[in-house]
Amino acid sequence: MILDNDDNNSKVMTAMLEFFGECICQVFTSPSQLLDALKQDKPNKIFCNVTARGCDCRELFENTEINLPFIFISSLNKSEERRHSYLDSGHPYITYPLTIKEIQKHLKPESNS
Repeated sequence: MILDNDDNNSKVMTAMLEFFGECICQVFTSPSQLLDALKQDKPNKIFCNVTARGCDCRELFENTEINLPFIFISSLNKSEERRHSYLDSGHPYITYPLTIKEIQKHLKPESNS
């Protein structure tokens, strides 16, 4: 699943995930839409644009009922304060411009070793 209210960003992310054969259930433009969808479906990962207006992912990853891997995406690669607030959550954080290599890195199954 993708949470991003920027149509161009969503299209780029969708194209990259489709390139790797990943299935996108849907693109959501608000956390409340995504929370509603999570009642019906549990994705493998949630890609969340943390800098999109109205897409504050804190509401999602602070929700104790959601135990899913988030990958935070941001255009704020120079804002250390904002960046650290997400890094402290333990979820991956990547910045625009997105690259195929960076997306692929986060699609690999996590090892338990």
